[in-house]
Amino acid sequence: MEPDPVSQSGVNSISSTLHTLLFDTGSYWIYSNGSTSDTVNLNSVYREELIVVPESPKDETFILNFESTEFNNYSERFMGAIITRDWVDEGWVYASNLELGESYGGLTYVAELDTLLVENLEFYNVSQFRVEQGNYFSNDMYLFYSDSVGVIRKEVLSGGSVIETWNLIEYNTLMYPY
Repeated sequence: MEPDPVSQSGVNSISSTLHTLLFDTGSYWIYSNGSTSDTVNLNSVYREELIVVPESPKDETFILNFESTEFNNYSERFMGAIITRDWVDEGWVYASNLELGESYGGLTYVAELDTLLVENLEFYNVSQFRVEQGNYFSNDMYLFYSDSVGVIRKEVLSGGSVIETWNLIEYNTLMYPY
């Protein structure tokens, strides 16, 4: 695995590989599991510089707060080359510096798909991650990401089998002016 160029600079800023997943307030996504729909709105984006250890470089962090009609509202934290659900100890959901097949902190980079048809929408260069259950996920799940769109499919797992699928059916994403 190549080292993340962000870490080498001494200041942990957001990796350019995450810029296509950093959305702005007003973005929304609508998912369906076939019988129920879930609307997810991005209500706020907060940018901060966090000092993790005194006298160390500040870590640039973005906190995105989402509201969901079907699930607990949540936030995602962007820091360096990773996205976590809520805070760092709440579960990794995306790591741009992982190579295919690698795992870290309950997150595994499972596949890179050239195309994926979700309902009537076709997406290209899709990254698939397996996320272990935690405070915000009651089951393991697969999350499928597409640049400039975000999560396009969620597959909830039980005993290694898919028991529920949420497909993106409509979205409007506004990119953060980074």
